[in-house]
Amino acid sequence: MGVSIGKGCIFWSPNNVVVDLQRPECLHIGDYCKITRDVKILCHDYSMSVARRKFHKHVGVAKPTHIGDNVFIGMGAIILMGAHIG
Repeated sequence: MGVSIGKGCIFWSPNNVVVDLQRPECLHIGDYCKITRDVKILCHDYSMSVARRKFHKHVGVAKPTHIGDNVFIGMGAIILMGAHIG
């Protein structure tokens, strides 16, 4: 769907991991990463939508999220948009 995932990556419990597919082209995961259960990885944020009444338009932000090579992401972690994890 547009997410870039390197070789040798393991999602230990893929049914219990949330990967943001609103902007899949913004997510880059390097080689040999290990991602455990209950992890959430985001590439967009609509918290600014509360300003919608004031500006009369939908306000959303998206930024690339990068997870580098050989990264372990532990249980329950939330990776926010724009994060760079080496």
